[in-house]
Amino acid sequence: MIKERRWPWVARQVWRDLLFMHWPVPLSNIRPYVPAPFEIETYNGQAWISIVPFRATFNGPRGMPGKIPFSDYLELNVRTYVNYKGESGVFFFSFDANSMIAVTGARKLFSLPYIHASMSAKKDGKSIEFISHRKHNGYPEAILSVRYTPVNERPTTASKGSLTEWLVERYCFWTLIGKKIYKGPILHSPWDLQRVEVDTQMDQLLDFLGTEHFKEKPLTHYCKQKKVKLFPFENRGTTDSTFDVLNFLKTMNR
Repeated sequence: MIKERRWPWVARQVWRDLLFMHWPVPLSNIRPYVPAPFEIETYNGQAWISIVPFRATFNGPRGMPGKIPFSDYLELNVRTYVNYKGESGVFFFSFDANSMIAVTGARKLFSLPYIHASMSAKKDGKSIEFISHRKHNGYPEAILSVRYTPVNERPTTASKGSLTEWLVERYCFWTLIGKKIYKGPILHSPWDLQRVEVDTQMDQLLDFLGTEHFKEKPLTHYCKQKKVKLFPFENRGTTDSTFDVLNFLKTMNR
């Protein structure tokens, strides 16, 4: 459910060739890596982890037309599903991006766990080959190589109450900055999803959760393009303990 935002949207993006890859993981494996204020959500008793590679384009502030130089970059995020005071959202373990401008801006302005990585995304007919190699400033090395081919069919939205809807139709993320709890609202139309054939190789990206959980093929979805509006962070409370996700990330795979 999309709740009312406190302020108007301030920036926009277009996400292209977005791939969702989802795996079930025991809640007990995830709990140590999510700040205590956030409740980890489950679907029929099962917690989930998702990896989402895509290309971010046309990034820019509201009111600025056209394309801004250096506003296109590749991104890869790792996330799980949480709830804070009755509002569902996502919690990001990491964002990898191949733009130092995006990484530096997200860290300085929003304290988000962005890490610079070497990335490429190449199209071969209908197929997309996305490769990410993170090795930067003391963070655990992590590699993802995935080739995905959308099935030639009309995109559809997720069925009401389905696992797919539960995984993808979320319109905010939750994070801690110091002792303050923040909500990051976003807005877009419902996901237009296609089935997709995926061949994936990973090294260390999800090792902190236990490699045995990622040997099976993931549940996958593909979206060709989605226009997104970004809203200012909302301060939703405080907690007794601090959580520095960037420093914490350095210890995840050690």
